[in-house]
Amino acid sequence: MKIIKISMFAYFLTICGMSAFFSSIPKNVNAETKLTLVYPFPDFLQYTKNCKALVAAINKRGKGLIKIDVLPFNSIKMFQQAPA
Repeated sequence: MKIIKISMFAYFLTICGMSAFFSSIPKNVNAETKLTLVYPFPDFLQYTKNCKALVAAINKRGKGLIKIDVLPFNSIKMFQQAPA
């Protein structure tokens, strides 16, 4: 009987500890994913215009969830492209 009382007490302490831990976690955790898009063509081409329009639509619909930054084709130098 004593073993049952100890295990019930340990179970009770575990539940109390878990509830205290989970109640300390913030309820509204907002993590926005940030991406960078480098378009490979000059600004006047239709490919670039479509790319920018797509990014604008994604940023508008995914506000708070995802944000895409747009960089021009010459923003990353040749030897920086591989690790980027």
